[in-house]
Amino acid sequence: MLQRVLFSVHSGSTPDGPVMFMEVCEDALILRHAVDGSQVERWWYERLVNMTYSPKRRVLCIWRRDDDRVHMHQFHTRKCRRLYEALKSAMERAASRGCVSLAGRELGVEYAVHDVERNQGGLLKVSIDAIELLFAERQERIELANIKKCNTFGGNMFVLEEYGEWVE
Repeated sequence: MLQRVLFSVHSGSTPDGPVMFMEVCEDALILRHAVDGSQVERWWYERLVNMTYSPKRRVLCIWRRDDDRVHMHQFHTRKCRRLYEALKSAMERAASRGCVSLAGRELGVEYAVHDVERNQGGLLKVSIDAIELLFAERQERIELANIKKCNTFGGNMFVLEEYGEWVE
């Protein structure tokens, strides 16, 4: 049985965000209020799409599927690498027990994409500190700090909103 591991995190990409506790459990990630420890949200591992972290910026990014949308959540913590490793390990153990299916959703893989404006196919790669879009004629790198939000519509359209501009 996994011991629950608790981390202090700041909601957002800077240490200025509200303080919360993130609890890594056997089957889910629990977010708690820092003041009274009450549960804010429970994210089941099968709903997590991807996660990355930036040890330099001390930011953990988690993409979570909610109905037909994917939301990115950023958390700033001094123990970013340890939190990432604890969460990855818990997810892998849950998958080995058959509680969570990670098939086709391994962390750090590439995703085939299609630019609807230019009618071009390409790849979307998630790295530690950025999302890279690779097309035949161009390459775009979007730093995680510049991402305002990202989600999907209808299960097949991915929209990434940067501060100041849209990339589809």
